[in-house]
Amino acid sequence: MTTAPAFIFDFDGLLVDTESTVLRAWREQFAVYDLAFPLEVWHRYIGSKGSQEAMLAALRSSGIAFEDTKFLGEFRERHNGIVRDEFLREGVEAFLDAAAAAGSKLAVASSATRDWLDEHLDRLAIRGRFAAVCARDNGRVKPAPDIYLAALQALSGTAANAVAFEDSPNGIAAAKAAGLYCVAVPNPVTTDLPLDQADLRVGSFAELTVSGLVERLRTAPGYAAANVQAPAP
Repeated sequence: MTTAPAFIFDFDGLLVDTESTVLRAWREQFAVYDLAFPLEVWHRYIGSKGSQEAMLAALRSSGIAFEDTKFLGEFRERHNGIVRDEFLREGVEAFLDAAAAAGSKLAVASSATRDWLDEHLDRLAIRGRFAAVCARDNGRVKPAPDIYLAALQALSGTAANAVAFEDSPNGIAAAKAAGLYCVAVPNPVTTDLPLDQADLRVGSFAELTVSGLVERLRTAPGYAAANVQAPAP
């Protein structure tokens, strides 16, 4: 029986470069207070959660007086105004088409909130491409493996026959903890972060083919070659 591999995608920074947009929004928000943005602190939270609390803590340490709700409201309004013009990254749409044509089940596994994912998957008109969308309400956020494990369960898939796509160290750690083969597709914000835990790194989805990934998956430790065959290119 031929079984195509499942493909599980992070969302922010991977399918859409929201990492660059949120970084721009944070920089602009800190500039309102004439403060340098704490980039190294923010890097730690990419792919996980807690960045807003960390930014508030950084602002408090500066001695500037501010009100949390007002500051975050200004930031969110700023980011929403920027991100609405951001669309799918290079090669994403073509790869999703090829994966669907090969018979692969697709899922999103993100540390983002469900309403954020629903809003932007609908805005980009790609929600219907995914058999499952798993968010932070599906368990502990990355680097814990919970959200990837929830996606596997939703797809009735196995880690040995699935590929995760990530753009951050936290996301890669989560995918590997779930036992998945992981492809790193960094964006301009994450390209210099340590992504060496990934099994493969590419510059964009335009460099990937379904058949090429299946060939790599066949040779990965734990791949059930006797029970799973590759789809046609």
